[in-house]
Amino acid sequence: MIGPSPYPLPRTAMPRVRYARFRMDAPLTLTHADTGREPVSPETAPSGLVLVIVGGHLRAELGDRAAATGLACTLDARLHTLGSHLRACVVTDLWQLNDDRLAACPAVCVGAPAVNAATASIAGRVPSVLSAEGRLVIQLDLTYRELTAACWGATHTETASACILFAEKYAEPFARAAARLLADAEG
Repeated sequence: MIGPSPYPLPRTAMPRVRYARFRMDAPLTLTHADTGREPVSPETAPSGLVLVIVGGHLRAELGDRAAATGLACTLDARLHTLGSHLRACVVTDLWQLNDDRLAACPAVCVGAPAVNAATASIAGRVPSVLSAEGRLVIQLDLTYRELTAACWGATHTETASACILFAEKYAEPFARAAARLLADAEG
């Protein structure tokens, strides 16, 4: 049996942050009690996925993963409501940047460019639709020709706030555009 670590982390290692709509203990699986949808299977990947990309950096995993999971659940529910077969899936930037098959998937990057390489790769290409004094940024092409977005802030709490704002204002049209892209691809 493994006991407690002889090297406990200081209390400041992972701050206790309350997210307005995303629970810290949210499950990482994409099965939803309200929709009854099954978890993502390898058969659905990658053409049937909307990616929510969190940085592979340890700070991003500790601070941004919960917000990314909450946003993925919101997008998944919107896609289900639209009758789309697309599924939202949280992945790290390492997967998205190193697997060419995932490059064509609609994606929302969560986390600052310093901790998320996917955010850094789109920072100069995708316009900002909301910026609050450089503390909180949402980047998105409002014509939805490029289905890549980013939600980030100067701190993990501000990143979570950006995700909440994205979920409230842009999740529905983003999901609709992603579903339309899949319908066009299927014929």
